[in-house]
Amino acid sequence: MLKKLTIYIIVYVIITLLLSYDEILCAWSGDNTCVVNLIAKFVIFMLMMFLLDKFILYKKKNHER
Repeated sequence: MLKKLTIYIIVYVIITLLLSYDEILCAWSGDNTCVVNLIAKFVIFMLMMFLLDKFILYKKKNHER
């Protein structure tokens, strides 16, 4: 589980750096709106990865057996 969590965090960081670097700079400057936006995106991303792992990938593994 920790390995998956680490991979998901690395993927999120790479995607965020590539797609919204200006938002990261805004958050580093101290704008609270940008910080909250980054945190909300992270929480949503992790929730989506959790749902993918628990329900979609789990069903595929069970059908293969």
